[in-house]
Amino acid sequence: MVSLSANGINASALFNDENASARADLINRHLALWQQLTTSGRGGLVGAFRDAVTGEPRRVDFRHRVDLHRVATLGHSRGGAGVTWQAADRNRAQWPEGVEVRAVMALAPAYNVMTEDVSAYEITKTPVAVVRGTCDGQVGREALAFAAEATAKSSAGFRQLEMPGANHNYFNTQWSPRSGQVPAWDDATHDAAHPGRCTDPGGSPYAPQLTEAAQRRAGAASLVAFLRCHLTDDGSR
Repeated sequence: MVSLSANGINASALFNDENASARADLINRHLALWQQLTTSGRGGLVGAFRDAVTGEPRRVDFRHRVDLHRVATLGHSRGGAGVTWQAADRNRAQWPEGVEVRAVMALAPAYNVMTEDVSAYEITKTPVAVVRGTCDGQVGREALAFAAEATAKSSAGFRQLEMPGANHNYFNTQWSPRSGQVPAWDDATHDAAHPGRCTDPGGSPYAPQLTEAAQRRAGAASLVAFLRCHLTDDGSR
């Protein structure tokens, strides 16, 4: 698994489709770097790896070791909009040569549903899954409807999951209170009459709130199950 930093985009003044487009471009640029690394052992990623224990630079030979015909993308919040934009039918031509995205998961995707054109996100050839918590205080159920409409003509499949007791921020270690980061917070809606339970601003039923660790475990389990369906040949469904 490779994680991309989008802090530069987060700090920019991009809005609506431009934000999703910039994130998609970031994904494609990194896939191109990996394509170069795995085919020739050259490119911008050479020398960028470090030993997980010592932190010292480590040269790793990735030639012919990464199957870029079996790529899956995962994005959280605005990143969720980015991965669906990258997989949209009209944007497939921007994928680097030799790369095939075979599965997309949008985790609590933050679409600007009032201003963004759903037709620009139309996906008919790539399986898509969307996960949203019932205690999400930042992304409403309209995100599920938006993604469902974008994949309405899909022959590849669309899955959606509402995770009871999950909020928006706990999927992200940096946005969770235990990270100690200043903007980290619990975005769920609480009521003294329902201790230990949470809901969203839309008034979904109160559910026992998941801890940070439990929510991330549940998210990881959903991701692994989805990827096994579409990236492996073991017949898991």
